Amino acid sequence: MIINAILPIVALVQGWAIPWISRKIDMKFGNDRYVTKMKSMGSYKKLWSGGDYLMHIKSSEILLVVFVTCMYGVGMPLLFPVAALNFGI
Repeated sequence: MIINAILPIVALVQGWAIPWISRKIDMKFGNDRYVTKMKSMGSYKKLWSGGDYLMHIKSSEILLVVFVTCMYGVGMPLLFPVAALNFGI
């Protein structure tokens, strides 16, 4: 459960860092975002628009945390603060 609480932060950093590095490489490490090595507009849009937001994965993670906390929280009360941390993140 603690790992599940930290994974959204890791996914956020990964989803931000990898496209940022790709954009910097495409801009030849400059600051002008109109200087590009892309040959077509589709490739340019794909690089700068970001990834898809996968709602089905996010909702299944919330249901998993709720189920595990309700099922085992009576025996391990530490799960309630961990679940609150997960929902807060």
